[in-house]
Amino acid sequence: MNLLEVERLNVRYGRRPGFLGAAGTEIQAAVGVSFCIRQGTTLGLVGESGSGKSTVARAILGLEEIASGEIVFGGDRISGLPEKAFRPYRKRIQMIFQDPFGSLDPRWTVGAIVAEPLQVHFPGLSRSERIDRTVGLLEK
Repeated sequence: MNLLEVERLNVRYGRRPGFLGAAGTEIQAAVGVSFCIRQGTTLGLVGESGSGKSTVARAILGLEEIASGEIVFGGDRISGLPEKAFRPYRKRIQMIFQDPFGSLDPRWTVGAIVAEPLQVHFPGLSRSERIDRTVGLLEK
């Protein structure tokens, strides 16, 4: 089963004015991006700085408006969903930032960092259930 499918994704940013008010150009942040991630597999998105890796991730998360293309998660089309309809997917889709110093607190253990989203998104879990899930994720 496919966990995530991205088909012909295009993200553009509005026209930026040119020199002395001349007509600007539209910024093509991601053009024709397509990939599929099967359940239980991993995909690394690699490219030069400014190539659109974070833009693609932000588009999948619904944080960037897409110009065209389709994003399907777990069989459900999620591209273009309004914020309220997208909210249930936020528990299942997360971004790992490129800069570990900007996203990982060196004062926390790896276990605490992995456990934090469980505490936020699943507040009903007992401490022991959260520990069991954290250990399972770390073993994976």
